[in-house]
Formats: sequence, structure tokens, C-alpha cells
Amino acid sequence: MAYQEWRDPTVARAWDARGDEANPLRPYQLDALASVLARILQPGEWVIDLGYGSGKVEAFLFPLLPEVRVLGVDRSEAMMELARERLAPDADRFVSVTRDLLDLAGWHPPQARYGCVLAVQSLHHLPHEQMPGVYKWAAGVLRPGGVFALLDRVQVDAAVWEPMQALWSHMDALHDSAWAAHEGASYEEHQQRVQDRGDRPATVEQHLQWLRAAGLVPAPLYVVGNRALIVAVKKDESDSASKNG
Repeated sequence: MAYQEWRDPTVARAWDARGDEANPLRPYQLDALASVLARILQPGEWVIDLGYGSGKVEAFLFPLLPEVRVLGVDRSEAMMELARERLAPDADRFVSVTRDLLDLAGWHPPQARYGCVLAVQSLHHLPHEQMPGVYKWAAGVLRPGGVFALLDRVQVDAAVWEPMQALWSHMDALHDSAWAAHEGASYEEHQQRVQDRGDRPATVEQHLQWLRAAGLVPAPLYVVGNRALIVAVKKDESDSASKNG
């Protein structure tokens, strides 16, 4: 979806109300993400959320992680207004920054210790040539041992279209969702819908390569269909040096 559409409050509210219908596994994926944050975050650390949208991720995480605080980055005022409404009870735990995700290079977020940078359903909008820079920026703001976490849609290959459709239909039967219909009746239709939405999903392998190039150690934790949770750890070089010494 073009940025101009995201700026429309009517479009933003419609997406906020129905945007999860095409991903029945979202609660499970967010729960898995919460388990990662609970394990890696240290007292007093912050999380940076790239493209926080209407604040649904924070609304899910805050009850599970009572100590977590989030610096959210977005540029759609319509979506950010929805987040302000949704997160009002936790306003002391959330700070919003208006910034384009393509304009992260050279930006130094407020002084804090960041144990995690996460991106949920936001980076698949970016051109592939911009992704290495985003990952390099994330690696630069994380403390040693910190984690970058990506929960997003990934590219579907034509060769596995039939198995993908079978999985989506199976999930729809289990969860009364609309995953298969959302993705299209054929691979050609799927690709056209992806293009019409302005999406640019990458493969899991591409994400892993970009993350490694940024100096992070990545691993796919949860991949079902065209949705993936990938984490990447910033190595603690001082710890490695002490062990080798």
C-alpha cells in the first residue's frame, strides 16, 4: 500500500480493524517474540520498534513484559494517532519518533541502552537495496549481545506455490481466517497483489545474508508459509576476546 494511503485515517482504521485476518498465526508469532524479549532484555533496557503502526505489537507485549519500554519509529500520522489511543494507559512506557525507515542512516536515537530492535510487518515495504543499510543501522544501536528481531512476510517462490496454498487453506480451516484468499488463487495473481500493495518481500535466505553482512548472527526461529520470525544477535567481541585470551 502506498504511503499516501497510509496517511488516510479511514484507510488506517480499516486496516487496524481487519489487518490481521490474513495472518491467523499472528498471536502465536507475537507470543514467540515476547518469549525472546523476556529472555534477552536486561533491566532498564529499551526496545526500538521500526514501523510501529497502530501500536498493536506494544499492546500485545506490554501485559506480558511489565518492565519493557519501547521507542517507536513511524511516519504515518494516521497510524500513530491510533497508537496514541491504544497505548494511552501505557504512555509512560512508550516514546514515539516520527521518521522514515529509509532515513535511519546517521540518526542517533535518544541515549538509552537498547537490547532489541524489532520490525513487525514493516520492512517488506522497503526496496531490497535499502535493507542492508537498515540492518547495519540496527546493529550499530544494539548493545553487545542484543537482538534484532524481524517478524514479517517473506517472498513466495513459484515452485512451492501449491504446497503454500495447501498450508494456507489448512490454516483457514483451523482458524476461520482468510489467508488463502488474501494471497490469491494463482501465483500470478499473488504476485500482482503483492505489487498492488506496494510490498517487496524478500526470501528468508536474503534476510539472513543481509543480517550477516551487518555483522549479526541470524537464525530463523519460526517460519510458517510466507511468515517468518528471524532473530539476529550482535556478537559480544570483548567476550570472545577474553575467551580466546
